[in-house]
Amino acid sequence: MDPIVNKPQENLIRGSIKKIRSWLKNLIKVLDIVLAILTLLFFFIGLKYLPYYIGEALHISEQNFVAHVEDIISYILILAILLELTVVLVRFSTFVLIDTLIFIIVRKMLKPSISTLDIFLGVLAVVLLIFARKYGFSKEEKEKKF
Repeated sequence: MDPIVNKPQENLIRGSIKKIRSWLKNLIKVLDIVLAILTLLFFFIGLKYLPYYIGEALHISEQNFVAHVEDIISYILILAILLELTVVLVRFSTFVLIDTLIFIIVRKMLKPSISTLDIFLGVLAVVLLIFARKYGFSKEEKEKKF
């Protein structure tokens, strides 16, 4: 095989691969935007029902009040997770991703049926994530946080 003959073919293949990669990158960006819009839409739909849950707490007996307050806090944390997820999808930031993970772990720890080991592991995970967020990045990364 003569290397001169193969050069145009290689250039054609490389050009095709570059076009496919470019097309895939654009498709992923569009899908990220669509997911961010859907997440934001679910956030606003969830926000619409928040006053209903809070108003319902006023008419609950004392026996069920604590469980209802736990549900409200859990619901608010889901809304916060949706909002943080929207930010992660729109512009990826490791700091925002760590914040989202902290919200997810805290929400999971609100369940009254979890064991002591789960609570310990959750607290340990939150502490490690806060430590990583505080000390795990260089000064340049901290400055371009968002």
